[in-house]
Amino acid sequence: MSHRRPHKWCSLDAATNPLWIARYASTVGTLPNGWSYQTFWQYADSGTFPGDQDYFNGAPDRLHALALG
Repeated sequence: MSHRRPHKWCSLDAATNPLWIARYASTVGTLPNGWSYQTFWQYADSGTFPGDQDYFNGAPDRLHALALG
């Protein structure tokens, strides 16, 4: 998994790693070259739940599969 802020993008990671993008804004914004979608979007560092606020871009079964490796 590649966890990136926009200024740290590296297209070499795209071939083998899901993208976890940290962008504190109302939209995920432009993705780095090589990725067609983000797997996780960290959109805030506080909110409803303790800690970072993250969005998984997929169905629950895909999250389960990712967690199992």
